[in-house]
Amino acid sequence: YANADRLEQMLIILLDNAIKYTEQGSVSLSARWDDEKVVISVKDTGIGIDEQDLPYVFDRFYKVDKAHSGKGSGLGLSIAKELLKRMGEDIRVASEKGKGTQFSFTVHRNPPQEENPEAEAEAAKRDAARAQAEAAREERAKAAKLAEAEAAKAQAEADRLAVEKAKADKAIAEAKALELRRLDLESFARDLAERERDVTEREQALQPEKTIADLSWAGGGEDSVIDEKGNITKKAKTGYLPENDRALPRATRSLARAERLVHEDLDAAASRVRDSVVSSLESLYVSALKEDRVVDADYYRRNLRAMYPDWEFSHSATNAPAAGIR
Repeated sequence: YANADRLEQMLIILLDNAIKYTEQGSVSLSARWDDEKVVISVKDTGIGIDEQDLPYVFDRFYKVDKAHSGKGSGLGLSIAKELLKRMGEDIRVASEKGKGTQFSFTVHRNPPQEENPEAEAEAAKRDAARAQAEAAREERAKAAKLAEAEAAKAQAEADRLAVEKAKADKAIAEAKALELRRLDLESFARDLAERERDVTEREQALQPEKTIADLSWAGGGEDSVIDEKGNITKKAKTGYLPENDRALPRATRSLARAERLVHEDLDAAASRVRDSVVSSLESLYVSALKEDRVVDADYYRRNLRAMYPDWEFSHSATNAPAAGIR
């Protein structure tokens, strides 16, 4: 004797469970009986269950095969046991890892005197609804946690890009400031050159053969060196620097030295600015290309080309994809 609906539900749960975990082999349904009860068995040749997991297979949400997280909610066997318990029946499991599993449950041939099928059916419905509601809550909690993690990841990425953009803006601002300084130095150099021309014009009347305007003298030959007492000695040339030529007036030598230092400072400053800016912006440019941020990459490239028209990107310095690099 058994409630037909419950018996059908029991068989569906056990057969569905057996089929899920039997990728190869077979699933069989059998029954044996005596005067008091019928024993129904569902047997499979699937993956089996570890001995240590057997005591927990009827617990709610318990999954034996953790690798198959998508196969069911872990409620089927717990519902089956609860249904049998309400019917006054029992269910047992026998399994061997890698060889298969057998679930067997009893059904009495005579109805228990105290059984109330309608009440039991209502209770079973309530239990099933409660289990489904609990499973739904679990799924909603998982979805909320996943959404929160994705939001945090997106915020972290936005913060990283903001920092990167700030670095780029700072590098561009520093480059512009250094460029202004370079322009100031060039203006000073032009003023200095004008003063040199004035001095040269005055010197030409006194020493037309040696003026600061003639900077093409090379090594070789001899230079006249005048010491503090006015003695003149000859010294082999190693490369002419007007600032060291004591045959020139002191004002001329001072101007020549100032001009050299200004030009050296200009060259060094320009080299430092270019190295710093190009290195910083190229790094950001490559990062944007790797992450397929076309707008950012184009922003960095345009700034580099605007400041240094002769700039060319070197592919050998990075693993960035060639696509999109101009």
